[in-house]
Amino acid sequence: MSSPLAPYYLATSVLVGGAQAAEAILLLRRNGEINRALLRFSLFEYVWAGVSIVAILTMSPIVPMWLAASFVLYTAAFYVAGRVLLAKKGPVTLPFRLPRVFAVGGGVFGCYFCAASLWAWLAA
Repeated sequence: MSSPLAPYYLATSVLVGGAQAAEAILLLRRNGEINRALLRFSLFEYVWAGVSIVAILTMSPIVPMWLAASFVLYTAAFYVAGRVLLAKKGPVTLPFRLPRVFAVGGGVFGCYFCAASLWAWLAA
């Protein structure tokens, strides 16, 4: 079943991927320091993972399953990695410093997700 919302999902995914890359650059410039604005964007990423699950279930074949699934898996993997990091550090308060590898990984994924979403959107 195809959805008339699929092109909107793909277009917004381009923006989400670009925003992830921009967030990574900002994190690297801030030496990994997280503030409330970056936490809000992280919350939006969880919302987008939920939207991606809906896309997997309802928007095929226009939205490639691998594209939406990659965002869900990325979000789940970074959630688990974040929980492990917090378990090792104990209670934290803002501002919190995120290891560089998190910012780099998020940026690389953001570039991939932006490019792959653009490709899928133009091909749809």
